[in-house]
Amino acid sequence: MIAGFLCIASLALVAQDTTHQLLDQLAGARRAAASLTDATRARSRGYVRLRPTGRRPALNPVAGEHWLNHRHVQVTGLTLDRPAYLMYYPIDGAERLVGMGYAIIQGSGAPAPGGFEGDADEWHVHYSCRDLPDFGSLLVAGEAECRELGGRPGDTQIAMVHVWLDPPNPDGPFAAVNVALPFVAAGLRPPSRHDLADPVRSRRARTLALALGESFGALPRMGGMVELGRDSTAFRGRVAAHRESLRGLVAALRAAQQRGDLQAYDRNVDRALAEWEPIRQAYLDYAPYDVLRALLDRWFHAVVEPERHGPAGH
Repeated sequence: MIAGFLCIASLALVAQDTTHQLLDQLAGARRAAASLTDATRARSRGYVRLRPTGRRPALNPVAGEHWLNHRHVQVTGLTLDRPAYLMYYPIDGAERLVGMGYAIIQGSGAPAPGGFEGDADEWHVHYSCRDLPDFGSLLVAGEAECRELGGRPGDTQIAMVHVWLDPPNPDGPFAAVNVALPFVAAGLRPPSRHDLADPVRSRRARTLALALGESFGALPRMGGMVELGRDSTAFRGRVAAHRESLRGLVAALRAAQQRGDLQAYDRNVDRALAEWEPIRQAYLDYAPYDVLRALLDRWFHAVVEPERHGPAGH
């Protein structure tokens, strides 16, 4: 399948009463993606790879690596051929364009903007929060989160919506994150929408997505601040054996899936989840700031149980 094109399966995840106008809008997003399928083209069009830690790009396991074009951040409405963000992901040895993001600057507390027809689009907010203890300023999920973290609400927020391309997102083309990404990167069949409709299977698949990311260098949101932080050596020493085990388990999962051996697959999922838990705990234990620890913990919960904790940021 050609990277950068919305596939039929992704469109099928939109509600059945999808209007022709929304389909036309998604087609417009598809046309915008067609000219941005590789990083070289993105760079020539003014996109810059984000480096949140200042030292290396951040590959988020369920949101990819983000490239930003500041000139495409809007202040009024949606312009489909000017996505502010591009999301790339390492799949089959190449950086594949897997999604785009549209962003609009608003005043703090403003309602979600319009743009796409109907109510299928899932806008999420990056809210300006200042004076966080030991941390400074940061974009968080809203005023309530800012105050809970001990910060001072700012005056602006960025409303953002994603359009996921290939692989299709089992949560729908507008979801905040795409849990299919680490499965496809690991050579595994991703969970279906049916799988994610069951709470137990959903938590299991979403947690496995985070575990798979650790096998090929993807880090949680803001995880680079732990990986490269003041206790970097101790953190890496604590998680190294678990990451190595996960790399071996990915091969075992692929083999079981290819054989159609569901029992072996489930046993290896259990093992992968057991290896993930001490890694998750290490991120929390070695987080250099209380604010970072709280944000990491919230992000883990939001990815695994979005129905309870809201959409995960990136």
